[in-house]
Amino acid sequence: MSRMEKEVTWAGRGRRKGEARASGMATTERAPLLSSGGVPTQRDSAPPRSSQSVRVGLGMMETSVASMALGVCGLGVTWQVATQYLLAGKVVKVAADIISLVSFNVGTTLFLAYMTKVAMMPKAVIEDALSADGNANLPCLAMALMMMAWWLDIHGFHGVGRVLWVVAVVAHVGLLLLFCVRHLSKREWDPMTPAWMIPTVGIAMAAGTGASIGIGAWTGVFFWLALAAFIVQYPAVLYRVHVHPSIISDEDELLYPLFAAPAAVLLSSWISMGGHQGHALTHFLFLVEMVSIVLVAMRLPHLTGLASLTAGKAPTTAYAFPCDVAAKACVLYTHLYLTGSTVMVVCCWFFVAVATAAVCISLTKFVRNSLDALAAAKQFVPGERVVPQENDYEL
Repeated sequence: MSRMEKEVTWAGRGRRKGEARASGMATTERAPLLSSGGVPTQRDSAPPRSSQSVRVGLGMMETSVASMALGVCGLGVTWQVATQYLLAGKVVKVAADIISLVSFNVGTTLFLAYMTKVAMMPKAVIEDALSADGNANLPCLAMALMMMAWWLDIHGFHGVGRVLWVVAVVAHVGLLLLFCVRHLSKREWDPMTPAWMIPTVGIAMAAGTGASIGIGAWTGVFFWLALAAFIVQYPAVLYRVHVHPSIISDEDELLYPLFAAPAAVLLSSWISMGGHQGHALTHFLFLVEMVSIVLVAMRLPHLTGLASLTAGKAPTTAYAFPCDVAAKACVLYTHLYLTGSTVMVVCCWFFVAVATAAVCISLTKFVRNSLDALAAAKQFVPGERVVPQENDYEL
């Protein structure tokens, strides 16, 4: 074979190899369907699912998280007060410290969860504050922050505790004014529920916690405002629930355990202020508290059956804080007047045990319901685009 023929042969082989190599690359790397303005690739079109999932979860977060945070924080406070004023062994005191620490951390987590919603979705928070449920529930966040301030103060963080207390009181007063403007200006009395006493009577906690951390005697004004609201609201709401039950929805009726909270909040704050020297008011508040506990206990069978009928809609946080603060009030009253009564001391520990069980059960149901709702909502993430596959289009 001549030299020229060899060069032609090798050139032909090189050309065929190049065509084969190009053909192989074409089979492994397909060009986009459209050069521009067409269907985006999967990597470019996929939205950040983690960010959307967070916003979906925050959007679904109801204001009941506020009452749950208050109930969890209150459990730690109740155990601290019980071991301080009641007879308790070393093991019980260690357990109380552990429960208090866990309660503080869980309550803080729930509080910060809603604060995240405040930062990322302010419009949704405003809608919550203007709604009937949110208008009554959101002050629980301020009350929980007061408890956190008290907890930090007794553990040596005095400056931080006082700053948080001021922030909590300002927030509660603002929410209380919003509550009054909403209901007094519009005269919306038909939807009155036991939750209406949370913002008005709950401000008494500012007096109790303020006196405990040494803010000053002027905080007592919050107690007297709350007592005046209690004298008007408590009999009015009780009358409406018992005399006109037909105009109350099942979900609102399940808030009945909140009747055990107002007198207990006032009694605890009154004793913390040192006002227990006025025995008449102390005994009056304790009597009202015991009557409230009896009323709630008598209604428990009905509420249990009603909760089973309204599965998925029943509030899961209405028992937590009332059990906490009722146990705490009973402990403080026993310490003042019935220290030598074995029966009363046993009853106090029984109330503490019931409060612990109520908070644990409520928190478990709350977390389970929240996770179920979030899992169901993640299947329909708003704004998510369906990524087309290769076989969805034909050239």
